[in-house]
Amino acid sequence: MLPSPAPLGNGALPRLRLAAFVDAQVELLEEAAGLRGGPDRPGFGAVPSARRGRVRAAGGLVPTIATRTRHRPLVVALVALVLSLGPLGVAPPAAAADGPLILVDVPVGSYYEDAVGWMLHEGLTTGVGGRAEFQPARAVTRAEAVTFLWRLAGQPPAAPSGFSDVPDGRWYSTAVGWAKATGITTGIGGTNRFAPDAAVTRAEAVTFLWRMAGRPAAPPSGFSDVPSGRWYSTAVGWAKATGITTGVGGTNRFAPDQPVSRAELATFLWRAEGRPQVPPPVIPAFRFEVRPISAALAERMASSWRSGCPVPLSDLRYLTIRHWGFHGRPVDGEMVVHAHAVPAVRAVFERLYRDRFPIERMRLVDDYGGDDGRSMAANNTSAFNCRRVTGGAAWSEHAYGRAIDVNPVQNPYVAGGTVLPSAGRAYLDRTHPELGKIREGDAFVRAVDAVGWGWGGRWRTVKDYQHISSTGR
Repeated sequence: MLPSPAPLGNGALPRLRLAAFVDAQVELLEEAAGLRGGPDRPGFGAVPSARRGRVRAAGGLVPTIATRTRHRPLVVALVALVLSLGPLGVAPPAAAADGPLILVDVPVGSYYEDAVGWMLHEGLTTGVGGRAEFQPARAVTRAEAVTFLWRLAGQPPAAPSGFSDVPDGRWYSTAVGWAKATGITTGIGGTNRFAPDAAVTRAEAVTFLWRMAGRPAAPPSGFSDVPSGRWYSTAVGWAKATGITTGVGGTNRFAPDQPVSRAELATFLWRAEGRPQVPPPVIPAFRFEVRPISAALAERMASSWRSGCPVPLSDLRYLTIRHWGFHGRPVDGEMVVHAHAVPAVRAVFERLYRDRFPIERMRLVDDYGGDDGRSMAANNTSAFNCRRVTGGAAWSEHAYGRAIDVNPVQNPYVAGGTVLPSAGRAYLDRTHPELGKIREGDAFVRAVDAVGWGWGGRWRTVKDYQHISSTGR
């Protein structure tokens, strides 16, 4: 159950200027070299020194949240909570092609695309962990939530909370102590526990927003799973009446006990701010260039092609392909394939560029001495390599220039207990999406299917998730 804190805006929290917020973030960055804490510790991306004005939809449903100064600190806190939880943000590296930062795990057309795009436009996030991912499905924990609010308040000292599950010395201990002392939390269900690793629920999220608005009266929500008289009933009714929520999946349900994802909370906040519109990012055009193998390139390819290979150099083509990098910007990569494969390769990678599928690295395998193991370990996406099949004597499809391996770490080769590259063991669970991972039915597989190529993730005896080829072998 959500605790009953003192009403927001009535002196329970100090009114901070944005400068104090920025100062807190600077302190966090200064602490980065000696970060304490575990996997649930929130980190923070870059935050601008001055907030740009927001464009609000005319007649916004909840103008009081956006205009009442006394509630602004908590709005900023929750916005940044959505965007910055996770490992410490790091500025993305420069890209080979000019272009905007894109969070590549926010699908085009998703319900939260506009919300996240607005936050990115405002400079409130640069991604999670130095990578251009928003982690939209990840839940927010109670420890993360109160820690962010505590940092926004200037990281004041506080006595231990006394909660049995919040020992001294944890990265969130002082924050929880402060939250208890200020009445923001009284624990879970009248117990002496705080449940720091428990997820914040949808009911808790809208209750935070309702309290920001001054706890206004509201009619019943009408949701079948939100009976009257619950601690969150009025908040949910208000959220529905103001358009912050319309329920779950087009049903008449709210799912109050379901953990709130970063995507959901981002959307709640965007709607509460009046659904501000921002200009869409200007995306550089897809680039795909084809050249024959020159003498200089042939010299460079000495480790991947030699006399006796099943195809002559004259049958191969050198490609320059623009793709999205893991840092969320367009990058120009390179690849060598058979001339006959060029149209299909273009169609696949043009579609992947449109759908923002990220590829960490795309270099010739010769940069790794023609060693497939080294190339995979570097998470390099590559095609032509005059080599034998893994564990066999026959020529690989790569030796003909009609196969490509994509993001090998996220998409390993699996045969019994053998996993190549070894770092791919962290990605053996194929049930949930991750940056650069290829999964059945996703944009990548659809692009491959559209040109009639085969994917190694569908093989029966082994699984080669990284592998696509014109022959299906």
